[in-house]
Amino acid sequence: MTDSGTEAGWLKRFFSDPMADAVKGSAKILSVSEPVGRAPYSKCVLEVIAEAPEIEPRTVTFEAVLRVKHWPRVGMVVPARIPPGRPDLVALDLDAFTR
Repeated sequence: MTDSGTEAGWLKRFFSDPMADAVKGSAKILSVSEPVGRAPYSKCVLEVIAEAPEIEPRTVTFEAVLRVKHWPRVGMVVPARIPPGRPDLVALDLDAFTR
């Protein structure tokens, strides 16, 4: 019997990482919220257009807490990972904002 027919197989599918099959792509920043307050970190809301090979470009909203010192700018293109089965889930390389 394979894992897919067992309780372990069901749990593996239920708790699986949706980013496990993500492909490398890029995201161009279309809009960026302004930092709030004077703290060194702030919540950032980005609207990006994400694309990867064999995945249709898609505009998505991405939220993260970032250092104000390395705040992203409109027009930046950063590496991204996009799962083909869930193109609405985009993972941006946040370290790219520090370069």
